[in-house]
Amino acid sequence: MKKLISILLMISVSCFGQDSLNHNIQKRKLPILRFIPRVGWNSYKFSGWEDQPSHPGLVVGGSLGTLLRPNFMVEVSLFYHRVAARTNGYYGTVNDLKKSTFCYHLDYIRMPIMFCLTRDNISGFLFEDENTLNRALGACFKLGIYLGYGLNGNTKVNIEDNGFEKKFSGNVFNHDSYFGNAAFTEDGKKFYANKFDRFDVGLSAGIELWILKVVLEMCFDYSLKRTYSDVTGEKCRAYGAYMTVGIFL
Repeated sequence: MKKLISILLMISVSCFGQDSLNHNIQKRKLPILRFIPRVGWNSYKFSGWEDQPSHPGLVVGGSLGTLLRPNFMVEVSLFYHRVAARTNGYYGTVNDLKKSTFCYHLDYIRMPIMFCLTRDNISGFLFEDENTLNRALGACFKLGIYLGYGLNGNTKVNIEDNGFEKKFSGNVFNHDSYFGNAAFTEDGKKFYANKFDRFDVGLSAGIELWILKVVLEMCFDYSLKRTYSDVTGEKCRAYGAYMTVGIFL
């Protein structure tokens, strides 16, 4: 992951460091709209969880952007996120605890609203001109907020020793998640979470690269709102990243 982020940053800086290639856009009428369907994966964690193995989830959606100036764009996206969060602990009775993984599967609708600094050669493949090949590479830095709404969430426990798996009924956006009152953290504390808040809002920042009509995006999110409160009353927040691949239409 660190190597991938470094590569994206290097390519982005090189794109922004070149002299401007596009003068044709000045003759075009602004704003310019672009639509990108996207699909990818995410990885989210929660503050307050001690041991959280990374586990990918699904991202599907699309983005509609408006190029207001040659190098400035406002983009609104709508995504379905299937978040798969995990934490390690113990499950069972006090005298018979087994090493286990507690799993949350959460379905969210999220709407990022991003302000984007773009390399102005974005117009190289929105419009035909004689120098399109020289404008095949482009980059975009994004910064903004996201709004989220939780649709559904369920929990299960996996016991490592015998492969036992148990799913628990109930939507974590409607009810507290107790894991049958038999879940403990690795330091022996009771593990449970109050019901998750459906509404979420947070900060989002990202990098976007395009090669011809293929668009690669990586964004980082941090929730500004309490996602849930644990047994100690600590307000836990979600944070993580997602990466998508899209096509200019």
